[in-house]
Amino acid sequence: MEYFVWKALAGKGAAVLTELKNVDNSVDIKRGRKLLVPIAKDAYFEMNPQYPKDILLEDQVSNMDYMVVVSPKLTEFLIQSNLAQVEYFPVSIKNHKGVPHQEKYTIVHPTKVIDCIDKSKSDLMWNKIDPDIISGCYELVLDTDKIGEDDIIFRAKHLETFVIVREDLAEEIKELGFTGVNMKEIDEFEA
Repeated sequence: MEYFVWKALAGKGAAVLTELKNVDNSVDIKRGRKLLVPIAKDAYFEMNPQYPKDILLEDQVSNMDYMVVVSPKLTEFLIQSNLAQVEYFPVSIKNHKGVPHQEKYTIVHPTKVIDCIDKSKSDLMWNKIDPDIISGCYELVLDTDKIGEDDIIFRAKHLETFVIVREDLAEEIKELGFTGVNMKEIDEFEA
């Protein structure tokens, strides 16, 4: 079975968001930690002021936190897919004038973290302050023997900022034509 890193790819005119606002536990979301307290109801992203003409909201919206932020349509698809160990947090997106978009988008938050990076075959740079975190990845190799057959969406230990999906889910998302989605093959991934 193949795996992909789930990233966003902003198309022409597509909005790019800043970091998540009004949330105290955003680091927990970035690291795949199950939240003990739900995020605030007034959590939001803003459209990045560096791109004032880019206002199109795609099915997945690129953001500075590398979170998987998706449209109601893609959220519904994922919920109907009955993915294990995934939390969904509704968030607002404010346009360049500070006005919230009428539809709530959703942060897709997989909480399963698997120690599946083959450290001997991967080309990694470890964080000097926290040696448990990978701060650079030039070649990523997964030890698929450590990934269970029910593990469809998860995070890799030491590189939790990125979400990994199994090939069948990645292909289905691609085939359904959701916009803004970039499923990066593991052997092409760099961070």
